Amino acid sequence: MNKQDFDTLENISPDYLEGISETTPFINQPATAAGSASVSSNTAIDTSVLETVEPVVQMAEIKQYIPQSPVEEEADEEENIAGRDDFIKEADVRLDDIIKKFFSNSERPVVIVSDDKIEYANETMQKILEAGENEIVGQNFFSFVAEEDWNRLAENIGVMLTDGKKVNADLKSKNGKLYNVGLEAIYLPDARRFSFILIGQNRFEAGAGIQERSAEKPAVLNLYDEVTGLPSFYLFEDRVQMAINYENYKDSRLRKNMVAVIAVSIDNIFVLRQQGIADFILKKLASKLVLSLKKNYTVARGMAYEFWIMMNDISSMGDLDLEMRKLNAIFMEGVSDNITEHNVNTSIGVSIFPTVAKSAKKLLEQTIKATKKSQEKGGGISVFSEEDEPPATVN
Repeated sequence: MNKQDFDTLENISPDYLEGISETTPFINQPATAAGSASVSSNTAIDTSVLETVEPVVQMAEIKQYIPQSPVEEEADEEENIAGRDDFIKEADVRLDDIIKKFFSNSERPVVIVSDDKIEYANETMQKILEAGENEIVGQNFFSFVAEEDWNRLAENIGVMLTDGKKVNADLKSKNGKLYNVGLEAIYLPDARRFSFILIGQNRFEAGAGIQERSAEKPAVLNLYDEVTGLPSFYLFEDRVQMAINYENYKDSRLRKNMVAVIAVSIDNIFVLRQQGIADFILKKLASKLVLSLKKNYTVARGMAYEFWIMMNDISSMGDLDLEMRKLNAIFMEGVSDNITEHNVNTSIGVSIFPTVAKSAKKLLEQTIKATKKSQEKGGGISVFSEEDEPPATVN
């Protein structure tokens, strides 16, 4: 790849870049001094000049002597119920207390997930997974889920949190046994990470609905690439979904950041394989990518393309441009084996959430389209834009 290959990113139309860099405005901002309650918003009258006269007898004292009609009693009851609802919604409860007094002794399996890592698993969940707490906490949750259920959980976690949808999934124990569990999800407000609780619908000790599934499935899934040690594409999909969920469900007062997904095709990989140095090149490039890019980015081995990269928490197009320049430089340097400098020819495709892609699935699909476009041009970088999206067909 030469330097002019990178010009394709710089030649994007200003209107498109401006559309991408727009972020969700803050809402629910606290009132300023000029907009305080002392000024009526309808009449512009300063109500602070009016005297507040204290009543001689409080209404509560008078009300107890007045017989209430059935309608009034019903209204009071509705008011009390509404008050209780507000209390439940606004109560400040410590998660630690719930864990100790309810989750730890519950017969239902419970796991708390933050981003893609398990933060807590109760004793029932530990029995299902046949592993101790130290073997579970800190691990990727999807490593304990049957591979064919990954997409179902990732795609439905949003409606599980918002609409109370229940999803069945096969949980996989450390010894390869499968247990089918119906799962419900509860969102945990967290300004830094996407966190939620998963609770099994069934009681494990009663054995209702949680049964071992015997199937011809491998006990150990290939979650990491054998050559480079990078996460597999399956884990990459999971992390992209988690990043999108975090942006979609984060506090509305916080600015939504962009998530960029990048696919890297090494166009001369066939030649490198013929020379017997392809694995060496992939290892070297994987190491460079992990060391050069930010720690919160995900670098993975891919299906169809050699590398997949997710850049999350991108606040502006300027930040993305800087990161893409660093990425481009890694491949322009080539790879040396201390004797020969090996050139690496690449085609790179980029798609960005939420400007065009609105879901993880769409983000990955558009990245593939952008990469194919780069390949058709003979290399370089292509960013998926609205012009690349075919118009919807009307039946």
